[in-house]
Amino acid sequence: MPMITVRRPIPSVRVAAIAAASLLLIGLLPSNPATASGGTTSVADIEGELCPTGDDSRGGTAALTQNVGETGASLTIADGCVAVLDLNGKTLEVRNVVLGVGSTLTVRDTPGAGVGKLVADASGASHLAGIRSTGANLIIEGGVVEASGGSAGAGIGGGRNGDGGTVTISGGEVTATGGFEAAGIGGGDGGIGGAVVITGGKVYATGDFYAAGIGGGWGRRGGTVTISGGEVHATGGAEAAGIGGGYLGEGGTVSISGGEVTATGGREGAGIGGGLEGNGATVTISGGTVLATAGSGDAQAIGAGERGSPGTLTLGPGAVRIDSSTDAGLPVTSITFTSVSSSAPAVPSFYAPGGVQPSQPVATAAFIQADGSPQQLAASVPGPNQVRYAADGISVTLRGGAGTDAARGLVANPAGDLVCEVCIVGLAAGQVVEIWLFSTPRLVAAHLTDDAECQLFTVPLSVPLDGAGPVSAGAHTLQLTLSTANGLEALNVGLTVGGPVPGSVPAGEGPAAPFALVVLSLVVVVAIRRIVAANA
Repeated sequence: MPMITVRRPIPSVRVAAIAAASLLLIGLLPSNPATASGGTTSVADIEGELCPTGDDSRGGTAALTQNVGETGASLTIADGCVAVLDLNGKTLEVRNVVLGVGSTLTVRDTPGAGVGKLVADASGASHLAGIRSTGANLIIEGGVVEASGGSAGAGIGGGRNGDGGTVTISGGEVTATGGFEAAGIGGGDGGIGGAVVITGGKVYATGDFYAAGIGGGWGRRGGTVTISGGEVHATGGAEAAGIGGGYLGEGGTVSISGGEVTATGGREGAGIGGGLEGNGATVTISGGTVLATAGSGDAQAIGAGERGSPGTLTLGPGAVRIDSSTDAGLPVTSITFTSVSSSAPAVPSFYAPGGVQPSQPVATAAFIQADGSPQQLAASVPGPNQVRYAADGISVTLRGGAGTDAARGLVANPAGDLVCEVCIVGLAAGQVVEIWLFSTPRLVAAHLTDDAECQLFTVPLSVPLDGAGPVSAGAHTLQLTLSTANGLEALNVGLTVGGPVPGSVPAGEGPAAPFALVVLSLVVVVAIRRIVAANA
């Protein structure tokens, strides 16, 4: 039998083979991108990756590899650089961030890496913005961003005499606090608000003395604010608007098409509009939810600051506007939309058999039940200047102004308001009572209910909700649409705007005297007993 010989490799050859195999294995393993200078361990490292020099002068991306805290340092984005800062679940703390002219900085946070945070706190300095965006573009897509300006510097926007630049927020949570006389987001002391676009995320913007929450700094107007989503809280400093102008500043342009917006003016400043002695803004609200509260004095919730001139307010279809002066004596305006999720124009929600526009004779009333059948209400005169309709557990009382022949109907001043009180047993909070005027369908008012059985609200005939100008004189049908336990129902009341009422209406008790074009109030009391049974 032949001998089998086993040969062992010599040591040097064996070492070389092991080394070659190791290199091959390493080559097959997945590789991680290299980081400059061993990773983002300092502000200088981050700047080097955001805006590298040489051929890649257009900018780059820096993803934090660890927490970095240099509270005395400035993070600077070079002029014209287009950079992306990925917080990557880590925290970066600096004194301030400076965006060079024509630069763009995008702040984001890698999903799943934790909650990243950027803190820019210039509150101990003078004339510095927390994040200076004058002449540049700041885009925030995610993470937590906290920016505080020093004296005369905005939280996000301009330093002293600096404008706000362009700020776009689509995600994350942003808290921006202005220094003395500077906006939360917008102009520094002496700087106008820039272009602020908010499409998502949560934003908390607070201006210091004489500066807006979002908008202008001391003595300056607001810029352009566009909100289509997210949750926004803007609070102005003393004598400044929540959103709009600083002290002496007009409101600028504000467009809201979605999201939840709370705007609170400082002392003598508008919620949305001008600061003290500043004119109102050009405001368009076509969606979302808006709660605007003015500061003390004669400032308006949406409009002018004290001693200013009102701006313009345009509301989209389906708007529900509630004005109140009961919140600590301050004027408050709340605006919601009956179809917040839909951008389609609202359809008149009158309720009548077959969808026919109602035509109710003056001095008569009818209750339209859920099945569309009308129930005429009998008339009586319970007292001077009053008329009551009652049938099947329903009572409606109309009270006119002095000199009104109530039995002939109610005369309303087209330049005035109607005050309505609607009482429904078992009314649920959050329902909408819409008030339409016919024959041409016009949404003149709407009321969002609370849990009280009686609801008191104003119907402004001089400034109807549809924004189409004052109600014309003549005979109308006033309709209140009600969401009840039985479904949608309505109350139709014959009404004359700009009297006297037609002489063909039979007179009841009281003289048929000429009617003054003044009406103090309209009180409508509706008691629907079957709702109680349905809810029992």
